[in-house]
Amino acid sequence: MHMKCGPGIRSCACILVITLALVMVSGCVLSQQRPVGMPQAGEYAFLEHQTYYYGTLVRGNCSPSALTISTYHLDTDNRTLKGLVSFDLNDSLVLIYGKSTVLSGDYGNGGSGLLSGAYTLPYTSGNLTVTGFTAEGTMYLTYHNQTLALEPGTRWTDISTGTETTTTCSINRTVTDTITYYGNFPRSEVKKIAII
Repeated sequence: MHMKCGPGIRSCACILVITLALVMVSGCVLSQQRPVGMPQAGEYAFLEHQTYYYGTLVRGNCSPSALTISTYHLDTDNRTLKGLVSFDLNDSLVLIYGKSTVLSGDYGNGGSGLLSGAYTLPYTSGNLTVTGFTAEGTMYLTYHNQTLALEPGTRWTDISTGTETTTTCSINRTVTDTITYYGNFPRSEVKKIAII
């Protein structure tokens, strides 16, 4: 920046303008930086929670459910995410959370999924809360009051079994919960589409 300043008040005003310009530029640079361990500017962390339901008919006749809507697809090799994105992809985006359900066996068939975006932490969706990141990039979260620490590329799994009984049938059910932290991906590789 080149400005010609004269003596006196004009000189003070000129110095003030230059100082304000430098503060604004440095503020822009600082606003792009995030704490160590967090996704940096232009990136987001991707966390996925998948729940698989598998059933075996024990008694009676149940009408299996069918889910046919898939709203996103993550390609970890190409670091791309395509899907129904109903949130802003701006500089404040820190996390994209994918939640999906899959039915199989006598429990039903198909699957569904939903994406949501987080701009600040902690971020809560249902019984899951992302609390933050360590300097090494490990994500900390709680799920059903259990604290989990996931490094990029790691998965937590929980399997539970039980029996569901209605007036018409009984089904032995297995529920597999998986929470996977994939790490950071470029925000520029998020492709908004209507539905897939």
